[in-house]
Amino acid sequence: MSQRWTIQVAEDGGMRLPADICQSLGLKGAGRIVLTQDDAGIHLTMAENALERARASAAPYRNGSGSVVYDFIAERRAAGAEV
Repeated sequence: MSQRWTIQVAEDGGMRLPADICQSLGLKGAGRIVLTQDDAGIHLTMAENALERARASAAPYRNGSGSVVYDFIAERRAAGAEV
């Protein structure tokens, strides 16, 4: 379902989102959103949703304890112990 809004932009660049957009994004009071621009226009996403999407995209590349730094250190220590 596509909806369209016209939003007034203030001279300082500030914008106020309509209440129904805030509700659909799950914003209650102050919050953070990610605004992404591409050839099609701009897209608003809740910051938490963008973070979860980034984590899901990176998940296939993760292994071990969850920290690539700790995994690297462990690998280096193991390689040093073999010498």
